[in-house]
Amino acid sequence: MAQLILDKTQLNNANTIRHVENNPSLLASDDNSPSILALGICGGLLAAAAPAVSRNLTELIEAATYLAGVTVRVAVAISRRSVQIEDDTGSWAFSTLGTDIVAQLPAILEKFHKSQV
Repeated sequence: MAQLILDKTQLNNANTIRHVENNPSLLASDDNSPSILALGICGGLLAAAAPAVSRNLTELIEAATYLAGVTVRVAVAISRRSVQIEDDTGSWAFSTLGTDIVAQLPAILEKFHKSQV
C-alpha cells in the first residue's frame, strides 16, 4: 500500500498532484489499488481533504483549488475575529514543559478573568 502523508501547507497539494500525475492509481478506489493516507493538522485538515474526496486527477485539482480558497477565507475570518477580540501584536499561544501547568490552568484562567472585570 503506497501512502502519501500531507501536512498543513497547501504546497503539499501541489506535491500530491505531481504524485498522482505520475501514478494515477493512487486515487483509485478499488481494493487492489494503493491508497493515500492524508494527514492534516490545523489548516492542513482542509488540504488533506482534497485527495480524500478525489477519484482522479481532474477531481483532485478541482478540490485542491477550491479548498485553497476556503483556507484563505477561513484565515482571513480568524484574523479579523482575533483583532475584534484583542487588537494587540502579542501571541495567544504559549508552550510549557511538564504537566504541572495543566493542573494549574483552571485556577490561572479564573484569576485572569477576575482581574479583567
